[in-house]
Amino acid sequence: MLRIANENASLWYHVGNRVIRFRLVEFCLVSGLTFREYSESSLELFKQKDSRLRRSYFQNSKVHVKMIIDWFRNLSPSNKNSDDDIVKLALILILEMTLVGKDDMTSILYWALELVDDLDAFNKFLWGSFLYDRTFNSLSTCLLGCDDKFKNKFIDKLKKKDDAPVK
Repeated sequence: MLRIANENASLWYHVGNRVIRFRLVEFCLVSGLTFREYSESSLELFKQKDSRLRRSYFQNSKVHVKMIIDWFRNLSPSNKNSDDDIVKLALILILEMTLVGKDDMTSILYWALELVDDLDAFNKFLWGSFLYDRTFNSLSTCLLGCDDKFKNKFIDKLKKKDDAPVK
């Protein structure tokens, strides 16, 4: 078993007049998802497989979020789509657009497309642990190298304020 990568780590943010901490506990409170240790081998089972949904509905092409959205827009009663497949693709869309937070031209998590084909496995998957790791890593690296840019913007504003004519 692997431990959750950043289980004891914290990120601190200064927002307005408050200091806010982000840890696993806060993530679980806000998201409502549960967590525990998980194994990368559980993902490996699905990374190796061929996706029936991808093959059936997207001709094995690279699948973007927009393709799934378009697929739903083109659904009609005359289509002979399985109700189960409609639910499975809706779950992938919810996962990608809300939980993972991708834009519509980003490729989806292909292993999740395989995982959702087994709804019991999809529902039992430790989404809280997986999404916390992704969120923490993204938040801890998203501003790397940006601090000078923000400092310069702040200094430029102060200079403009000092150079402004007094009324």
